[in-house]
Amino acid sequence: MHLKLSIVIPTKNSASNIFLTLESVLKQRLENIEIIVVDAGSNDNTIALVQNSYVKLLQLHQKDSFSLYALLNKGLEIAQGEWVTFLRPGDCYLNNTILQECLDTLQYSDCNFLYGGAWYQKRQLAPLIYKNVLNSKNLKRGLAPSLLSSFIFKTDFLRQYSFNERFITCADFELFCRLKNQPMLLSNKVIVDVRATQKSLTQELEMAYEKFCIIFESFGLWAALTSLKNPLMKILGLQT
Repeated sequence: MHLKLSIVIPTKNSASNIFLTLESVLKQRLENIEIIVVDAGSNDNTIALVQNSYVKLLQLHQKDSFSLYALLNKGLEIAQGEWVTFLRPGDCYLNNTILQECLDTLQYSDCNFLYGGAWYQKRQLAPLIYKNVLNSKNLKRGLAPSLLSSFIFKTDFLRQYSFNERFITCADFELFCRLKNQPMLLSNKVIVDVRATQKSLTQELEMAYEKFCIIFESFGLWAALTSLKNPLMKILGLQT
């Protein structure tokens, strides 16, 4: 019997790329799957595309304002699957069997979550596989283990933690800091294909500030100060 999986997709005026993501999910060779689109009040064609996507189990919930992590928490709250994962519009699974392969691995494990690599392309640079070991050493340096869309969590387990909505851009990183000592599986597979969006200087500064606060709260002042090196070099254009 296949394990049931819930896939939560947050949207806000995502008509340009939501269908690509839904198509990727629907091509998965996995039965008993639930797709939850949590919309923040789109005023483009997003809703129509979602409603016409032939999704068997689709729950559409709208919120007046867009808060990414509030949408993810809402999706997590109503998810009925034993396992849950998250995709942003534009994210696609690398192949049609990857979810089944991950769930087959989890079925014989006592771990609370699994993560793998993300095929990641930024601007015009060559694509790379983003994946790091989830441990204190990397987190102190501001290195996330992977992108959120490459994680699959046990639903009841993640509900005990959820996303800290105090953070606007880095609540997933803050979650990883809290999960660093939990039983997990690091897959050797690349799970998702992600196209990075260009961030403004204001967004880069906001992310750097939030990560600084998270690392300070999780590991102390010295770790937080040390972690500033990479984001500052990135903002100054000295690092890609």
